[in-house]
Order: sequence, then C-alpha cells, then structure tokens
Amino acid sequence: MKSTARWLAAVLFLVALLLAPGALHAQGPDEQALTWHEQSTTHFAILYPEGEEAEAARYATFVDQVYDNLTTLFDHRLETPVTLRLYPTLAAYEEINPLAGEVKGVIAHAQLGRREIAVLVPRTANLSDEEVINNIRHELTHLIIGDLSGDRLPVGFHEGVAQYIERPGRDQAAKVELLRQAREAKRLLSWSQLNAGSTVYKNPEIGYSQAVSIVSYLVNVYGFDRLVEFIRALRTSPGYRSALQATYGVPADQLERAWLDALPAYLDGRWQVNALWAYDLGPLRALVAEGAYASAESQLGEAIRLLETSQQSDVLGEARHLLALSQRGQDAGEAVLAA
Repeated sequence: MKSTARWLAAVLFLVALLLAPGALHAQGPDEQALTWHEQSTTHFAILYPEGEEAEAARYATFVDQVYDNLTTLFDHRLETPVTLRLYPTLAAYEEINPLAGEVKGVIAHAQLGRREIAVLVPRTANLSDEEVINNIRHELTHLIIGDLSGDRLPVGFHEGVAQYIERPGRDQAAKVELLRQAREAKRLLSWSQLNAGSTVYKNPEIGYSQAVSIVSYLVNVYGFDRLVEFIRALRTSPGYRSALQATYGVPADQLERAWLDALPAYLDGRWQVNALWAYDLGPLRALVAEGAYASAESQLGEAIRLLETSQQSDVLGEARHLLALSQRGQDAGEAVLAA
C-alpha cells in the first residue's frame, strides 16, 4: 500500500488550493531572497531562480503543447501568459504553501485568481517525465475550468475533471481500490456532500476517488462535450444542480442514482476507459451494426475530435472508418426512400 499512501499524501495539500487561493502567495524571507529569472514561451512565463535554468528549459519543451491541447478540449483559451513558478527549496515554497512542510507528497498547486502554477522542484526529482507533465495538466485544468465556470464550479467536480484529464498512471488502480472499499463500507459521499466546502479534502481517500468516477460516468454516458457545456452553464446558473439539469436534461438526484447503479461496472474494469486516453468505440460499433447510422454519425463527430486532440491514432482510424460506414448507410437509406 506504499503507492496508495503516497497518493493520499499528494492530494492533501490541495485543501488550500481552491479554498483560499489569494492567501497562498505571501512572501517570506526565503522567497524574498530569491532572484527570479524568466523564460518566456508562447503561453507561459516560467519564473525560476539561479541554478534552475535546466529545469525551466525542461518545462519550456512541453507546457505550450499542454496548453494548446487543454484549451482545444475545453474550447476555452485562458488569458496568457500563465505564470509557472519553479521553487528550488522547501523553505521558499513552504512560505506560500505551509502544508508542504507537513505533507511530503505536496508537489505543486494552482492559484486560480493569479493564473499561476507553483512547483516544488526537489519533489519532482523521482517523477517520470509523464508524471511531471501530468502535474501541469492537472493544475492547468484547474485554471481553465475555474475561468470557464466563472469560478463557480464546485470542488468535487473541480477535482474530478482535473484527474480525468491526467494521463492514467500508476496511482489509478489505488484510487479504484479506495473507492471499492468506501462502497463496501457504505462510506460513499452524496454529491451534495462531495461538493460542499472542503469535504473532498477532509476525506481525500473517498473524495478524490469518487470525484473522478462521477466525471468518468458523465463522459461515458453523455460525452465530453456535454461535460464542457455543464461547466460553462455554471456561469449563469444559480447552482451546480440546476446546471446539471439544464445540461443533461434530468434532475441531479436522478444522475446521482444512475452513477451509483453504474459504479459496480466502473469498479470491475470500466475505470480503464477514458475518452481522452483509452476511448471505447464499443457502443458506436454497436450503433453502426444496428443500423442506427444518424445517431452513430453524430456521436462519432465528437469522438473523432477528441481522438485527434489526444492523438489516439489507432482508435482514430477505426472511428473514421465507422463514420464512413454510417454516412454510406444513411445515403443508402435515402436512396431506397427516393426509389
């Protein structure tokens, strides 16, 4: 369970992330002693102290691509430049995020109001390149969906979406096991509890695992574009429950019950399906096989956009083939009707 414990430690720092973004950045003597240099990219201002030139150059190789991919997915461009601040020591980082001194898993955080991501560089030393990129994906997603929703997206959905965007890694199975244990012990949180205040952070072993499973369910059943519509709807909705009903066409309580009904299948392996990294074309194959060509064509349009953005080339080829079949099927049907 070492990996599970490591993951739990890593999520605890986020308590301050969304609750008090403005309070995080209060310079202390260690940070004031740093002289910040800047490396600019198309979308980022990477700030680093002397001695971290190589690390800044490393981030510069991928941050713009992450920005472009995420802003395409959400159809929302965050005002730039986004600040990426690289901290060389725990002492300096702890002054803006005190919990880092208590929880060894703290690696980074995002400050919504400042469009800034801060990274504690020494704690990324043992991470793979993909895990470092995942950190930026997660934090940049927070900034984008916060801005897209007018900072009205509740915390449970915030963390669920940010996790769903990450490329699946070695901690994913541990999250599923934590969720399985919570379900068996009847300790699952209601959606109201999950999205109330800091509940998700006070119960991270349940909250984080449950949050990503909810987002996974919504994407699997309704598609990723509908999720983006929900986030955007929060700008003008009185609350997340009304935004859910307006977007999905059913009351939030009904969505919650449907998620609970689908949870056993998720725990039994459906968790491995992700529209951005492991797209499941099974339902679309079935639509084409059944002759439901119009429905297949509509859903394949969104699928192909996601597959192009996430570069799932093998699945993309099959999706395009299915689209051609659905279009030919419709053409053949129209020809029969016209005869």
